[in-house]
Amino acid sequence: MKILIILLLLSSPVSIFAQRYFMRVSDSAGHFCFVRKTEGGAALPYKESYVVLKGSQYNYMTRWGVSDDGTLLWTNGQSVYRCDWSPAGSKLIYRDLYWIHEFFVRGYNLYIVYNPSKEYGTDEGRYAKGLRFCRINLKSLKKEELPFPAGYNATNLTVSPGEKWVSFINTRGDEYERYKLVLYGLSTREIVTIDSANYKQGSWFGDVDMFNSCYWTGPASLLYFKHAKLNDNGEIRCYRPDKKRSGLWLKHFPERDFSWYSVLDGYLYLSGRSEIYKIKEGFGRQTIYDTHDLQKNIHNAIILQ
Repeated sequence: MKILIILLLLSSPVSIFAQRYFMRVSDSAGHFCFVRKTEGGAALPYKESYVVLKGSQYNYMTRWGVSDDGTLLWTNGQSVYRCDWSPAGSKLIYRDLYWIHEFFVRGYNLYIVYNPSKEYGTDEGRYAKGLRFCRINLKSLKKEELPFPAGYNATNLTVSPGEKWVSFINTRGDEYERYKLVLYGLSTREIVTIDSANYKQGSWFGDVDMFNSCYWTGPASLLYFKHAKLNDNGEIRCYRPDKKRSGLWLKHFPERDFSWYSVLDGYLYLSGRSEIYKIKEGFGRQTIYDTHDLQKNIHNAIILQ
């Protein structure tokens, strides 16, 4: 039987390592909308009513992620929901974390930075004291509180493969924003400032509206976007925690306004308003998928391999 299964997998026209695309597109009259696509396969639109949020004062999706098996996890900033793309719709799996600032899925763990106060506050309380950091196992639904560095806040949270490191952007500012790109060791509690930026000098990493500005290409390789000077689209740099140094990865970023990017097999993946495309070393733009037939814009996407 094992030999037969192996032969069937080898003879299958669809690779078991095919890339999977999960795209959030424009909401539609009280519904959230996604498109799923496997490399070489047909696009599968998905539309779900926000009825699961009935009774909540927060009645729309704020953040989302995808587990390794392709399950959608999302939040309205208050609670966590799971969706298996079936007609049954989303199910509540964790309630009342108020206010969820950062939301990142790695494997079968969900990492959240949140402010437990129910007061909305300035920037949803992101600068308030007492931010909490937790990990929810998506199989057991066990929630584990983790230490969060005192005096820091977080945007653009990511977790490395193997879950050794967390990266995030710490922001401080009055008239002009000042940024620190930070690595935080989940087990060692080590805090490393990778890079810094100052908006007054025309440099920054990202903001709270971005889906991601950092991307791990491996357990010890973090790519991050940096806008380093005025009148420029920015660049991508690569930081290696084992060597404690960074270097230039891509000199000219192809989009001035973007909310997400991914990197697979040396290709940079991005979206314009209605298409996902990939380029290599800044050249040879190839369209992967466009939403013209749906008449919807792509907000952000996750690509799994």
